[in-house]
Amino acid sequence: MEQGNNNGDGPEENGLIDQDTEPEASVDIPSISQPSQGAPSQRTASIEETENPKHDHGATTEDNTEISKPNQEASPVEKKARNKEKRRFKRKVPTRPSFMRVIRSPFKRVMHDLANAKWYRITIMFLSIYIFLLSINMVGGGFKSLGSGFTDDLLATISDPMSAFCIGLLATAIIQSSSATTSILVTLTAAGIMPVEMAIPAILGSNIGTAITSIIVSFGHITRKEEFSRAFGGSMVQYYFNIIAVIIILPIELSTHILQDTATVMQKAFVGMGGLKVASPAKLITEPIINATKNMVATITPDQIGVVLIIIGMVMLFVALKYIVKSMRSLMIGRYESLVNDTLFKGPMSSFLLALGFTCLVQSSSITTSLLVPLIGAGILSIKKILPYTIGANIGTTMTAMLAALAAGGAAGVTLAFVHLLFNVTGTAIIYGLKPLRKLPIYLAEKAGHWVAASRKGFFVMVFGQVIGVSYIFPIIYLLLAGVL
Repeated sequence: MEQGNNNGDGPEENGLIDQDTEPEASVDIPSISQPSQGAPSQRTASIEETENPKHDHGATTEDNTEISKPNQEASPVEKKARNKEKRRFKRKVPTRPSFMRVIRSPFKRVMHDLANAKWYRITIMFLSIYIFLLSINMVGGGFKSLGSGFTDDLLATISDPMSAFCIGLLATAIIQSSSATTSILVTLTAAGIMPVEMAIPAILGSNIGTAITSIIVSFGHITRKEEFSRAFGGSMVQYYFNIIAVIIILPIELSTHILQDTATVMQKAFVGMGGLKVASPAKLITEPIINATKNMVATITPDQIGVVLIIIGMVMLFVALKYIVKSMRSLMIGRYESLVNDTLFKGPMSSFLLALGFTCLVQSSSITTSLLVPLIGAGILSIKKILPYTIGANIGTTMTAMLAALAAGGAAGVTLAFVHLLFNVTGTAIIYGLKPLRKLPIYLAEKAGHWVAASRKGFFVMVFGQVIGVSYIFPIIYLLLAGVL
């Protein structure tokens, strides 16, 4: 109802309202004012808007009257919530399990139970260690197949001390065995083909080349950054220790011949005693498979036996390292980890004797030091604990040359074997006896592990610039300039 103008025409003026009757509730209807000329019309809210308040209040007009937006799109948050509700109430149609799924479920349960069994994890660890030893010997056999004749010819061309050092370093880095290099040198010296003065620098060079094997083993952790940092650093302890020992002792020996003179006195008590042939257990359990692999490869590619053996060995090495680290992490918790840290590596003397005895047994310092790389990569052992172990491996590997010299019977060969022993003992006394020098190889190894995993530049500098540069590129360049190659 519209209210009339107050001009006497309303119902109150005419007396038409009954006093006994209550007045009806009035409904306020907004009026629509007539627009004046030149002024814009103003839109007001409708009755429908008043009766239905559940509209989307969005935009407003100039007099703050709201305009409904029935077609406004939902926000991304509302869409996400709506879709989540749909997915929650969506029911999958039950399907009948397939035959393979029925078979696979018990198999998965059995494998899960096996993986948690202690005897199964111990079996996997020892099997992985065997494959690891097999891979190292297979890679070494491949390098020997590639460079056996080259190494013999190279060692026979020694003409000066520096070229002798480079040849010993390069030959050992190629065939991955300092025991093989020292045995060849002892044989050549005992036969009178090479003088002792020229063989001594070659023996010292072979001590550096023998560390390459454990460095190669550390690359089995390259896909895991933290493991690779620890493993590479641990493999570099022997490398830096031997380099420092050579830097200190080689100039003194070349100027004074103190090691040669001492060894000459010692050999007089041992020459003519006869040698003792000791078979390496590691070679006994791996040689049958390596020989079978060689024969199989020879029937397929007789000219590429060495290359194929290296490839197979590297694949086996990476697989073995993966399972060694995995099994050791699960086993080396509690008493097993305490066995390693509190018993085997309780102190410097215990770790030194462990490496010394094991190296004399397997006749390979490369195997001895390489076995520690997975333990270091898994974080079970720290780099600081392995320096005495490395020293024990260095001294233990001299027993191979000693046995070869005693078997050959020549005085010069025995002298060279004692020089090898005296070099490692003297290096140990100097480096480990002086605290600043004792910390140096550990410090350098830790920095090398950090740099190699920190960036591509650090990896390039450490691997190609230092390891490959010192062990391969430097001796090759020197021998080319000297006219030996």
